[in-house]
Amino acid sequence: MSSNGDSNGEEKEKSPDGCALEQFKKEQRKFLAAYSQNGNVTRAAENAGVGRNTVYGWRKDPEFEVAFGNAGEEAADLLEEEAWRRARDGLRKMKFNGKEPIMDPDTGKPYLEHEYSDTLLIFLLKGLRPQKYRDNFSFEGNIQQTISRADPEVKHLADFISQRIAARAAVLAKSRSSN
Repeated sequence: MSSNGDSNGEEKEKSPDGCALEQFKKEQRKFLAAYSQNGNVTRAAENAGVGRNTVYGWRKDPEFEVAFGNAGEEAADLLEEEAWRRARDGLRKMKFNGKEPIMDPDTGKPYLEHEYSDTLLIFLLKGLRPQKYRDNFSFEGNIQQTISRADPEVKHLADFISQRIAARAAVLAKSRSSN
C-alpha cells in the first residue's frame, strides 16, 4: 500500500487503485456481504457500487480470495437451506384452470395444493449419502498405465496441478497465520 500526505500533513494509506484504504475496505465488505446473500458477483458488485472487474482484481489478493470463498460458502448454505425447506416442508401453490384460479367449492376460496420437490430431495440425498444414492458405477479389473512427464500433455497438466496446489496452500497458510 502506498501512503500520501493530506492537507494536515498526516499520512493516509491508499489502496492499490488509489482509493483511501478505509473506503476500499468498506467496498470490499459491502461486496462480500451482498455476495454471501446472493452468490452473484455482478449483483453483489452493483450493490457495493463497484464493477465486476474490480472484484476480479481484488481476488488477486490472497486475503480477499479467502473471504470471497467464505462468502460463496455462505451463499451456498442459504441455497441448501432453501432446498431442504422445499424438499421437506414443500410449498403451498394455487391451482389454475387456464388463467382462472380453481375455487374450492366448500370455502369459495382459491384451491391450494401442497407440493414437495422430489428433485431437490434426490439431490440432497445424493449429496449426503453418495455411497447409497449416487448414480452407481462399478469397475472391475486391473489397469496398468505408465504416465511419463516427458509427454507434453502430462507435463502441462502436472505443472498446472502443482501450481494450483501451491497457490491454495499459500492462501491457507496466510489465512491461518492471520488468525
